[in-house]
Amino acid sequence: MPMSNDVSLPAEVRPSWPPFCVKCRAADPSAFYAFTPARSGWLAMLPGSSWLVRRDPVVAPACPACAAKMGRARLIGSVLSWVLLFVALFTALVVLRWTGVSATWRPWLASAMTFVCFMPLSIWHVFHPPPLNATIMGGSRIDFEFADEAYASMFAGRNVDHVLNK
Repeated sequence: MPMSNDVSLPAEVRPSWPPFCVKCRAADPSAFYAFTPARSGWLAMLPGSSWLVRRDPVVAPACPACAAKMGRARLIGSVLSWVLLFVALFTALVVLRWTGVSATWRPWLASAMTFVCFMPLSIWHVFHPPPLNATIMGGSRIDFEFADEAYASMFAGRNVDHVLNK
């Protein structure tokens, strides 16, 4: 099963991309796939923290069709996560109230039920990663995650002077 292949670069380095589509590996793609990478760290847990810290978008070469597919998949994944979160929490709180669970235990059980609801989605993302993802780790490095091992190797080869996980 495919899992992500990670390449870490310092956050201040602008990556050099192979001249292939990040999804289908077609040569010399005529478009780009751009997205804002997620942030990992304590600051990321604060509500509204995404507006506190400037994050440059990741811009990778992609075919127009692949760029559109990846953009739709990212949007659908985000919407699905938010819908799943609200449905799971609402269902958990309503079920726990109707069953007469003590108010002391409701938040803990609601969190556990939400965690259980998210497990299938989390497992899916581990074994079916997107073609490209990126996470800013602590503000000092960016982890680029590729579904295609060959593309990850080409990317690491073009950025060999800056790769942190050699």
